Amino acid sequence: MRGLLSVVLLTSMLCLLFTSRPVLCQSGHTWTVGIDRNYAPHEYWVDGEAKGFNVDIINALAVRMGVEVSWVPLSWHDALEALSNGTVDSLCMARSAERDTYFDFSRPILNLSLRVFVRPEVSGIVTLEDLAGHTVAVEEGDIADSIVTERCPEANIVRVRTQDEAIQLVANGEVLAAFCNEYAGYYAVMMNDIDNVKVIGEPVDIEPRVIAVREGDRELLQAIDAALEELFESGEYETIFARWFGTGLDGNRELAQIRTLVVAVAGIVGAGVLLVLTWNWSLRRRVDRATRRILLLTDIFRHDLRNICQIGLYSLELLELKTDLRDGEAADFVENAKNAFRRLDNLINDLSLLETLASERPPKGEVDVKGALYYAAERLRAEQVGVDVQLIFESDRTQVIHSCELLPEALFRVMRYVAVKTQPDGGRYIIVRVRRTRLHTEISIGSPELVVPPDMRENRFLRYAGDSHAEVGLDLSVAHSIVSQCGKGTIRVEISPTSDEGTGATFVITLGQ
Repeated sequence: MRGLLSVVLLTSMLCLLFTSRPVLCQSGHTWTVGIDRNYAPHEYWVDGEAKGFNVDIINALAVRMGVEVSWVPLSWHDALEALSNGTVDSLCMARSAERDTYFDFSRPILNLSLRVFVRPEVSGIVTLEDLAGHTVAVEEGDIADSIVTERCPEANIVRVRTQDEAIQLVANGEVLAAFCNEYAGYYAVMMNDIDNVKVIGEPVDIEPRVIAVREGDRELLQAIDAALEELFESGEYETIFARWFGTGLDGNRELAQIRTLVVAVAGIVGAGVLLVLTWNWSLRRRVDRATRRILLLTDIFRHDLRNICQIGLYSLELLELKTDLRDGEAADFVENAKNAFRRLDNLINDLSLLETLASERPPKGEVDVKGALYYAAERLRAEQVGVDVQLIFESDRTQVIHSCELLPEALFRVMRYVAVKTQPDGGRYIIVRVRRTRLHTEISIGSPELVVPPDMRENRFLRYAGDSHAEVGLDLSVAHSIVSQCGKGTIRVEISPTSDEGTGATFVITLGQ
């Protein structure tokens, strides 16, 4: 019996010895990392070498962990399988609830957004749901594949091996749209010199990028997180980020092309009317091409700012965790800095929406005014605790008008501005009145304690109205842009005639039937 027990114990020890993985966090071991061979600028394989933002991050971590990196280039579908079966130790990927079932994740290394890419003549795509019934190219197994499948099952999804291929299908007119990672899509457009593809609609923000390991591989995960903390604190992360995203893609070449265009235009104007007419078609085509590229670079710059905001907020939160901020003045300084980053992030989002509204008319349809107001009021109550919104309708009948489908967003923006700017002594009390005539619907949103700046009382300034409060930002500008596209829609400020201080202000929105 003792001999049999010894054999069993020996066999168990041998099994453990040959099935356990190496301790990667110890010096001298090899860290096997899989990469998508065609996912520039994040990670890609060229001339037998791994390159990209993710690659530089992994290499920097490996130095701190004291290990060597062995790169395994794969298609993304195969890369996921390789991590699942243990062929590789890690992958960089977007975090998701579904993937969390199979893998464990490090702290975030990059904020991610997805975009819809289409040809210039395509319009009317505001949300993913608008892709229903259309052909949409995605990289097989990518997070974009999962999201469009879930949110728009009626789309005709074309799965390809790379995001570069998805963009090429759009350029060739073989599919209506490609749903890709924002940076990867821009990179494919620039590097392939594609001039007939644009982005449309708002960015789809997703979970951030992380470094994934097999579920339960705590030792490796702890080593990665410790190295990441050192990487962020040292400032090397910002250097890597700037190397790949901070200065835009191929900016010098684009600026040179724009300068060439300006010179060409000046020459055409000087040559006279006949020459202008002769070259009109060619000039318009070149201007459109340059404009599209400028818009692409603007989108890249805006996304860079959003990432910088997140880095700044993370750094300040880390400072709070690592430093004993008992000094009230120091704590106030950190909190003010965090609020400034939050305001900048909100401004970036509002500018994106304003740009979309300026370049694409939002869809119109039948809008229930009562339903839109109830939606805006409930959303405000959920966001601004303690706000009392009173809705007063002159008629109990359902009020349906043909208007912009973004009207509920405009109503919410005005309500939020009134709530935030109302004097505290007023109890943050908002009154909304709705009056309908044969020709128009009038919605008044105000408060007895609301004070607006003198320059805003001249209604022409509403279009450019901004506010330093982090929660408000460009709310009135967004509301003005939406209302002005709602079919004879206007928005104006009215001040109570009994007030000398400008209190009792009301925003009056007038909508045609």
